[in-house]
Amino acid sequence: MQKKILVFLFIKIFIVSTIANSAEDVTQIFSQGMAAFKADELDKAITTFKSVVKIEPGFVDAHYHLGLSYYRKAKFGQAITSLKRTLELLPRDLDVWIKLGMAYYKKGDFGQAVKAYQEAIKIEPNNIEVLNNLGMAYDELSRFDEAIAVYQFALKIHPDHPQIRSNLSIAEDLKSGRYSLKAYRHYRRGHDYLSGNQLERATAEWKLAISESSTYTQAYLSLAEAYFN
Repeated sequence: MQKKILVFLFIKIFIVSTIANSAEDVTQIFSQGMAAFKADELDKAITTFKSVVKIEPGFVDAHYHLGLSYYRKAKFGQAITSLKRTLELLPRDLDVWIKLGMAYYKKGDFGQAVKAYQEAIKIEPNNIEVLNNLGMAYDELSRFDEAIAVYQFALKIHPDHPQIRSNLSIAEDLKSGRYSLKAYRHYRRGHDYLSGNQLERATAEWKLAISESSTYTQAYLSLAEAYFN
């Protein structure tokens, strides 16, 4: 009897030790993934985080950072899959809902972006980033009245927020037909290229914006500034 008890205790200690070592190994692998992520070695980070979630499917941070890694590589469909898995494990995480909305927005699925931001607002109704992003998603759906209402609400919380004020003005311009949504997309894309030091592509986008809406003052100004600089 005593021998059986000793064998049982030995097995129990062995199992506990194995589990502890396994957990420690997964944590170490995750740390390697984080080091790669911070070093912008995204392919390595993705491979590492995938290894972590294969070993430990409930490792929330690994799913989340896998989603962020895919997002940074502009693989938005895969980012969405990982972020949704994160939310299955952590359904009321504000930051994950925001990142999911951003991934949908970048993918061009503006309806789903709106839904993600609405979920984020349920968690934190006065979050300026969420409100701004929601307004921009409404703009892309030509739901300008809703965009304007969101921006106006945001300005009640933060009256001097320059980005919100700018986006409110854009939504009002789009609603009035001062320039088209297609022209605005070209204009915005031009500034995205400019921020990436791709001046030639930026100017091409602004020219397209002007061809879509010949009275688009901001596009003319951006183009002129690019030529003079």
